Amino acid sequence: MMVSRHQRHRQAGREDLPYAGADDEPRVWVTLTPAHELTRGQLAAVHNVMRLFVDDDLARGVSPEQLMECDACRTARPMPGFIRYGSHRLCNPCATDYEVARIGGQVECAEQFVREGIAGGRDGATPAS
Repeated sequence: MMVSRHQRHRQAGREDLPYAGADDEPRVWVTLTPAHELTRGQLAAVHNVMRLFVDDDLARGVSPEQLMECDACRTARPMPGFIRYGSHRLCNPCATDYEVARIGGQVECAEQFVREGIAGGRDGATPAS
């Protein structure tokens, strides 16, 4: 049985980003080093990868009408795109913010991201927009 990137990410509770090669290339996990300031291309890449989690959930039939509370923004958000980092569940906008902060060297882990309240201003946010 083939496991999607989405499922591997969630099952592993990984703190790194999935890299999707061409269809005939193996999938690998890439840990990025802090860059302090990300380029527009890097930001776009993070947003595109995070959008895949929403798309995968929607394709699996997860309804956007189903809500779950995000541990970072403490708001009920649509379930498609939620990501589990250890014991924390982050909505897609907060997970995207976390990945950008982690890659940019602002945080080391999801626990720090949640504890320090780095996610903010989530009102009206849309998944990976």
